[in-house]
Amino acid sequence: MKFNFYNVFITKRVKYGKNEKYELTDQSFIKLVEHVENQTAKHKTQKISGKYYSMPRFTSISNSECIFWVGKFLDDKPFESSIGTNEIKQIEGDAYQPVICFYDEANKMLMVQSSVIGPRDSKIEDFFANYLKDDENYGIKLIRQKSQIGLDMINSQTEVTNISLELKVRDLDVKKLFSKNGEDNSDNLLGSAIKKNVELAQNSDIPIIGISLKKGRYKGNLNHNIISLIQLMNNDDVSLLNGKVDVKFPNGEKKRIDLKESQYLTFEKDFGDFTGYDVLMNGLKELSENREIPNEAKSYLTKHLLNDYRSCNDNIEFLQIPRCGYCEQKGE
Repeated sequence: MKFNFYNVFITKRVKYGKNEKYELTDQSFIKLVEHVENQTAKHKTQKISGKYYSMPRFTSISNSECIFWVGKFLDDKPFESSIGTNEIKQIEGDAYQPVICFYDEANKMLMVQSSVIGPRDSKIEDFFANYLKDDENYGIKLIRQKSQIGLDMINSQTEVTNISLELKVRDLDVKKLFSKNGEDNSDNLLGSAIKKNVELAQNSDIPIIGISLKKGRYKGNLNHNIISLIQLMNNDDVSLLNGKVDVKFPNGEKKRIDLKESQYLTFEKDFGDFTGYDVLMNGLKELSENREIPNEAKSYLTKHLLNDYRSCNDNIEFLQIPRCGYCEQKGE
């Protein structure tokens, strides 16, 4: 089972003259999670962007650690069957996909099970933010922890030997591909090259294009300027199917940087075929007790975000009934 790591903050809207922004605060997130747990099952269920989400299970490990499930109700019902038979039927009840989470308040670290169809980080933000009474002034922010095995490790002494990109042509928008923090960074040589290839592929009905830049047998390495252009890309864009950069360090060590995965810190643990809450909860509890959770994840707050959040003594009130509460009849 694969896990992703985040740091979680309650944010506060702060005005600077005519400008304003939401700043990260040191307010306790675990108090909010415990508040949600104390609500009824109905009031732990929300409708967000037309989908239903809930937090059905919670376990307190200590004053600063807890484990909980956040799940999403699925529109499509999967089928069930038995091996060696021809009987196939749709499952009864509502199809549901939870992800198990471990939260450490001391380090503001949230460890989330990776899931293709489960709740995404933005929906986890929305879910908990809907319990904040003054939502105009406060919110929830998840910051995904970046791995040190990324493009930032490339310096003037690093030899870049190969760069390969694979892009899905349909609906590819070069401006979105090179958009970070709302800024359009597409006006560069790499963006222009991709745009020309996309136009050719679209006119020729080609679904996927590949761009490869190789050193080959030539001496030296690829010009490092291309790395600065790749760093402008939004690696989360759905059009980027694959992106890899091969490098060689002065000590001879070779490494492949995966633009889709290596940019973020992840962790994998084999829990067998068990998916029930109690088994996974005990497994995560043991991970914490045995200190198997990567130190890089637990220390990320102090190493990378220490100067990015502020002390806040506000008395932030929580709602008993979430803003996007459960409806008795779906569709209302």
